[in-house]
Amino acid sequence: MFADSWRWIEPVAGLAKAAALRTPGGALARFWNGFTVDEAVVEVLDAVYRVHAPEVVQVWRSIPERPPTVGLGSEETRTYRWDRVVTVDEWIATVATISDHQRLGPRLEPLLADLRRTIVRLGGTVPVRHHVHLVLTRQD
Repeated sequence: MFADSWRWIEPVAGLAKAAALRTPGGALARFWNGFTVDEAVVEVLDAVYRVHAPEVVQVWRSIPERPPTVGLGSEETRTYRWDRVVTVDEWIATVATISDHQRLGPRLEPLLADLRRTIVRLGGTVPVRHHVHLVLTRQD
């Protein structure tokens, strides 16, 4: 099971290796998750990141619905979606754990402080659209 760690694997080679490791009749379940926010929120978050950490991946932007496939067999695709409102404290706690944020070292705290101020100016919450995608591939 790879979950979100799949993004660290070169897609074509990784899929070929995973397919080779399946037993006859076996299945490969690839899933990943993410979230998006409204464009108005993206704009204000982008401004904060441009100042403090322009190299950080903007995880709140849309991601592809499907990863690449390389003839792994028959596929079943599912997507699970839900919406929720995230408080400023939840947002800060979450982004502080993301690996590219952790690598900021002493630049992390000023970024988090500016994000907190920005989200408070937005009303203290961020509406978030979550999604989990699953591609289940069975060996033919």
